[in-house]
Amino acid sequence: PPRTSFPVLHDSLTRFMALLRSTKVCLPQCGTDDNGKAAELVTVYVSEEEPVINRTSTTKLAEVVNRDARSLEDVLLRATRAKSVAAAWSDTHLPECRKFWSNSQGRAADYDLSEDASDIDAFISHCWSPPENWMIVMGPDVNYAVVKSAAVATMAKDIALARNDLQSWGQLLLWIDKACIPQDHETLKLACINLIENFIRRSDNVCVILTWTYMERLWCVYEWACMLKDKAPERCFLQIESFMHERTLPLYLDCIRNFSIKRAECFLESDREILTNKIDSTYVSHEAFETLVKATAVALIARSMAFRGGRSRSLHNTFFTPWADLALELGFGELAAALQTCSASEWRRAAAVGSPSKHSGALMNATASDVGQKVAPVQGVSAKDYHGHINHWFNSSVSPLLGKIRLEALIT
Repeated sequence: PPRTSFPVLHDSLTRFMALLRSTKVCLPQCGTDDNGKAAELVTVYVSEEEPVINRTSTTKLAEVVNRDARSLEDVLLRATRAKSVAAAWSDTHLPECRKFWSNSQGRAADYDLSEDASDIDAFISHCWSPPENWMIVMGPDVNYAVVKSAAVATMAKDIALARNDLQSWGQLLLWIDKACIPQDHETLKLACINLIENFIRRSDNVCVILTWTYMERLWCVYEWACMLKDKAPERCFLQIESFMHERTLPLYLDCIRNFSIKRAECFLESDREILTNKIDSTYVSHEAFETLVKATAVALIARSMAFRGGRSRSLHNTFFTPWADLALELGFGELAAALQTCSASEWRRAAAVGSPSKHSGALMNATASDVGQKVAPVQGVSAKDYHGHINHWFNSSVSPLLGKIRLEALIT
């Protein structure tokens, strides 16, 4: 008989498990209740449409009412483990993660994915809806929810790798609105939304899943504003690799080039005044804020593209150089000059496994003019060393320039 391919088998198993989950089952409750009486037999529906009632938000409301000296922020701060919402392309739990990211309609069960937390490893900022031209630009077979799940997994692994503990990536604590805000309780939901700026401040890192329409959403812009206020550039990470190709590159360039608060849209127009007032209370003017957004976006995207550009001169010219050019076009001359010093191909060779010069300090100071027109192939590259080279360059050459623009934009 013909052999079944793995994708077909995987899809069949997924459908079978969905069938099981939609089945009505009777579960006897073993043990006794608080009065010592035998627990009654209860019927539980396990299905997509009728999830088991989750009482976490009710318990959380009681904590808020009886919080004593604890702040509201401390009581409501929660985080979800990365393994609950993130999966690489080959991970067996990818279908569950895809379901989570498929829409913004949170259920009580989604809140149960999170747990009380005192600090957060990463705050995830993103758009729930894909760009309207997603299928045209990315293709009908590229699922937005799957890409987001994989992007968050990549981000978590990068953070774990920097901590020398890659295997722990699934245990990282992430703040994601759908899982960390009780969607089934309006009072608690509004309280959490009002505390988003505080939650970002309590996060070690901010990860932005950056589509080419991210800057068109005012809520996303507000989260970006909070990120710029409270986080150094080295604590801000973009997940853009899976979205960026030759057809989307011009869309990204136009998105940053044409960014303005007035152009950003709100699902509820009544939110516009609230969000713009928050920006007005932090930045000296809309113009100053927009300048900072453009400069940081150009720099952070360039850092992301530097990792790709190190693989070949062609990739460098196609995906990295346009960001240095845009910096110059927007009037960021110093930033453009700093970006042009990127020597990712040289740093990638230095990170080659077994390279005798891998730890040479001189390579950290190499300039773009020192790099040959062709990039010699390498047998293997230490991701940690390669990231270290690029991050060192960015933190020493680019971040200080962003810091100057930031000081000029913030109200002191």
